[in-house]
Amino acid sequence: MDTTTIFVCDDCYMPIVNDDFTGLDFTHDSLEAEELAQDIRNGIAQLTNDIGQLSSGNYHEEFATEPCPCCGTRLAGARHEIIGIVEYAASEA
Repeated sequence: MDTTTIFVCDDCYMPIVNDDFTGLDFTHDSLEAEELAQDIRNGIAQLTNDIGQLSSGNYHEEFATEPCPCCGTRLAGARHEIIGIVEYAASEA
């Protein structure tokens, strides 16, 4: 089993850990929320393909300037640890 750690923005965190996009409605107008939700879905699909099953980590950065690897936002702000887990079949280990 291999793990990879990434840090995602507030907007992407809840959709990744709980498949909950409702928080987007509080911070964006309805059209922006729909577009961002689709960007996040696409990002989750790409991350899952690249680094495996996504799981919540324990670390939180209050302020970071790196872009979000899920939705691609370049806005600075909080980032939350997400761990990608790749499990190998016994023949691959």
